[in-house]
Amino acid sequence: MQKRGNVFSNTINLGQQKAVILGDELFVYTSNTTAYKTSTAPDKYNWSKVNVSNLPSDVKLTSAVEYNNALYMVTKSKRVFSSTNGGAWTEVTTLGDNVIVLINGFSDRLSGIVEINGKQYFNICKDGKNWEDRKSTRLNSSHPSISYAVFCLKK
Repeated sequence: MQKRGNVFSNTINLGQQKAVILGDELFVYTSNTTAYKTSTAPDKYNWSKVNVSNLPSDVKLTSAVEYNNALYMVTKSKRVFSSTNGGAWTEVTTLGDNVIVLINGFSDRLSGIVEINGKQYFNICKDGKNWEDRKSTRLNSSHPSISYAVFCLKK
């Protein structure tokens, strides 16, 4: 049996945090410059600090989603950033500067809400770079926080 260790400091982070899985690793983001990661394999837990680069200070950590072997986050200034390793981030300029929220990464698409001419629309992205033209799915209510749950069922 693996020993439990003191993986994190005794300092409590009162800010936003987000845990998200990329490949076989679990990342916990605690700021735009720091994350912690461990293997998701039961016998290989080993937390280590990750120095995060190129995420702006207005990033919404709680917006982190995984899609197609990459992580995505949105900023308060409505820009999208992605990372394939959890540490180095780059802006996905082709997704624009009008993204309100990322909802989820499904097996075949990334979903989110974009703002076009002051109106908000549900939209999908199938390549990680470009939104589909879906101006028909307009939203009428505010949505400060959207949650989802994924359940795996065994037969």
